[in-house]
Amino acid sequence: MIPPNYNPMGDCLQGYRGILCRDCSKGYSRDNSYQYCFINSRFDGEQSNSDQQRIFFFKLIIIAFFPFFLTFSCFLFWSILNKVRKNQFRIDTKATSSLVILLFLAHPSLVQYSFYDFKC
Repeated sequence: MIPPNYNPMGDCLQGYRGILCRDCSKGYSRDNSYQYCFINSRFDGEQSNSDQQRIFFFKLIIIAFFPFFLTFSCFLFWSILNKVRKNQFRIDTKATSSLVILLFLAHPSLVQYSFYDFKC
């Protein structure tokens, strides 16, 4: 509760809005540490909004194709290693186990960026 209103439903400081005052109001943007909202200094608001949307969707496409890229990379790595060592081991089992480990490492980031798509 922020004085002087002490609203039990919650009031946000200037520049903040939303649940737990997590989002920035229109005309404000976050710095890189995601801690503070500050006034957007660009005068061409429509252009900056368009640029932000384009970057957002570009990141979303990259995140969507990331698991496929990891799959291709794992199979490529084990195929090259199999030819270099002149060993005849099963590539599919080694690539699958590597892929599972890499996806478990990348899972938190993938889920976080995927949920940004549903943020209103």
